[in-house]
Amino acid sequence: MTTTPVDREGMTPGDYLGGQLFNLSVLVIPGSLLVAAIDRTWTFSATAAGLAGTALLVVALFCGAGIPQAVRASGRPHLVKYSYLGAVLFGAAAAAAFMTLERERLFPVPVPAVVAVAAIAVALQLRSSKQEEAEAPAGPDSAEDWPGRLTGLLIGRYDLPPERAAELAEQARTRAQESGRTPAELFGPAAEYARRLQEDEPVRQDPFWRTRPARIIGLLVGLSIAVQAFIGWQRDGVWWAAWLIAAPAALGGVWYLVRALRDPGPR
Repeated sequence: MTTTPVDREGMTPGDYLGGQLFNLSVLVIPGSLLVAAIDRTWTFSATAAGLAGTALLVVALFCGAGIPQAVRASGRPHLVKYSYLGAVLFGAAAAAAFMTLERERLFPVPVPAVVAVAAIAVALQLRSSKQEEAEAPAGPDSAEDWPGRLTGLLIGRYDLPPERAAELAEQARTRAQESGRTPAELFGPAAEYARRLQEDEPVRQDPFWRTRPARIIGLLVGLSIAVQAFIGWQRDGVWWAAWLIAAPAALGGVWYLVRALRDPGPR
């Protein structure tokens, strides 16, 4: 039996990557229109700084949200830290590109074209039906690799505490040794056995990004951005954007932050 790699959120690795692409595409539409309205233009100027910085920023955003969830759902939680490291490095590279590369205009980019491309990307994402993902068609795990693969799946896909996941993997390895068979022969594929094991496990350990502290940090960052946008737009005389966009965003951020601070739960 081949198991669809769905984690406790009902998501596959592809769902996380596609979801991040969808989110970025959706944000491009109002973001482009907002910048165009503030600058009173229908054409953006493509520059070396803008093109390189934007490309690096997109990679950084995927490394910060999308790839970590995807690799964890694939049962490889040890790769999450490298994804976050990539987010920091690509984010720094993006900032350097924006500040140091040439700002000379290379060619014009019509705002409607940017919006149209983003809208097409959103439409394609909405039309694509969710397909079940099978495990990678690689050969079966060796007797040495199988326990480690089981541990990664229990931690990354099903949020078991690392100590409990290691304990279950060691129990499976011991039983296989005693039977004189390999773990794959005795229990089947690691993904399927992990799915069966986790059904009877009451204790879970959510990744940091699904915890209450992470939600509070995210709200504080969003609130800071909204306040800075309000101050900047007021200073630049763009009062309509300050009061109609930044102010409601800041008030909404305060409301959600108060709710998060009052929430006693772990998430």
